[in-house]
Amino acid sequence: MKIKKHIKLEQAKAGHTLAADVKDIQGNCLMAAGVVLSEKTISSLQQRGVETLVVWGQQLSEAEIAEQQAAITARLAHRFRKMRDNPEMRLLHDILLSWRLENFEE
Repeated sequence: MKIKKHIKLEQAKAGHTLAADVKDIQGNCLMAAGVVLSEKTISSLQQRGVETLVVWGQQLSEAEIAEQQAAITARLAHRFRKMRDNPEMRLLHDILLSWRLENFEE
């Protein structure tokens, strides 16, 4: 399994693969997910003012994925522990949990 990684453009290296489309402020796609970055594409993104990217990180084992997902779930449960009876906060918890866990691909 792979994990999505949010990085600053300065951290991008040739060989990284985009895990999400890169869009400009108007929502136009500058580069599609799946593109393998080169020095030229990184330079092009810098010239267009792109600051962050979502790339595929290292391969993780099933056990490592399960461990990370459990840690994310536990952290959010701890942060929302005093608000469990509030339906709006419960909804926010569920949305955040879903968003955090979508960074994992099988």
